[in-house]
Amino acid sequence: MTLRLLNGLSWKALALVAGFCALQALEWVLSPKSGVIGGPAAELAFGFLGRLAVFLITGVTMLITALMVLNAAGRSGRESFVVAAMAVLAGAGASALVRYAVGAVPVGEGPRYMLLIFTSWLGSSAVLVAGYIYYLRAQAAQQEARAADLRRGQLETQQLATRLRLLQAQVEPHFLFNTLSNVRRLCQSDAAAGRAMLGQLTRYLRAALPRMREHETTLAEEIDLVSAYLGLQKIRMGARLETSIEAPEP
Repeated sequence: MTLRLLNGLSWKALALVAGFCALQALEWVLSPKSGVIGGPAAELAFGFLGRLAVFLITGVTMLITALMVLNAAGRSGRESFVVAAMAVLAGAGASALVRYAVGAVPVGEGPRYMLLIFTSWLGSSAVLVAGYIYYLRAQAAQQEARAADLRRGQLETQQLATRLRLLQAQVEPHFLFNTLSNVRRLCQSDAAAGRAMLGQLTRYLRAALPRMREHETTLAEEIDLVSAYLGLQKIRMGARLETSIEAPEP
């Protein structure tokens, strides 16, 4: 449950928040109101690091809070403007509370300063929420595109297999009739050759018929089929055909 609520909390998101906080800290240091501009370099560096730490705590709190509100609403809820607005307000509100909790509020400026923090982080929270919703939509679109490509590939494979089976159904009867005609002719002129061709035809059919009922075959079965077919052609063509099959041992 907790992991689902933190969906979207990635190193990339944290890096973006850290970069934004660094810019905020730099802007504060360079502001005349900071009181460190024009001072020693060490004071400037410590001022920047101190303000960066405060902004990081604020920014990460805003990120986690907004993500939890959005993820708690579910996929359909995230599309709602009300939920998005609640996430923006919750992120900015949590940021103000954390700033107060860590003591990063000037003395005597409690409620008013927290309201200032809240309003100043509203824009950042809104950008964060909008970016996350856009990221989720883009991710969903990519997943749908991949699923569509997968379905298209499966359909093309099925169509190719269907065309192949139709082609086999057209070719095999023609081949069978021609071979039987050759067997009949050889039995009249050369009985031994006719018997040899009939034996090769039997071998071929024994290898070919199981393939008609199966979608996959082994290499050994394919070799038997090719060998039987070449044996038939060897009897028909005689010395004009010389073949050899090289294949790994099964």
